[in-house]
Amino acid sequence: MALRITFGVAITVISTAFASETANPRFTSEAMAEALLDYVTQGDAEAQLLLGSLYDTGEGVPEDDAEAVRWYRLAAEQGLAGAQLNLGVMYDNGEGVPEDDAEAAKWYRMAAEQGHPRAQLNMALQYITGEGLPVDHVQAYAWLDLGAAGGDPDAGNVRDSLATAMTPEHIAEAKALSRELADRILQQ
Repeated sequence: MALRITFGVAITVISTAFASETANPRFTSEAMAEALLDYVTQGDAEAQLLLGSLYDTGEGVPEDDAEAVRWYRLAAEQGLAGAQLNLGVMYDNGEGVPEDDAEAAKWYRMAAEQGHPRAQLNMALQYITGEGLPVDHVQAYAWLDLGAAGGDPDAGNVRDSLATAMTPEHIAEAKALSRELADRILQQ
């Protein structure tokens, strides 16, 4: 699961969590969840992402997929790529929401177009399987190439495997598309 939080919010939340544990000086996820409440109610997208992750995993709060979706959506709608990815995964797996491959693809694309390597991988997998997006190996290869360049090792492995089923012409087309997509992402 992807998690992105700014250093400042993380330090403040963790410091508050530590301070609230005076009887037991160990950091707990319950204390972190409580410390996050001020930030999430103020609309802090990174705190909303973190709280969604806590509900998603049941760390410090009861595991609740619907609550995870709620907080992921609030952060995703503010443009946070990690939240967009996580919301896409929830739709992809039907966790907290009805399974909806097209909705998953929508959120994956938003995160992928911001350069999120795992979202690029997930969107490419949809292009390979035809779940949520039409089968298109050129698109899949291009997004996998970006994901691999962004540091996702799974993206590189899937790309290399996909290449064995593609013609040299399609691979060349995909590489050109990958460069074009990379340029668009860098210009944002």
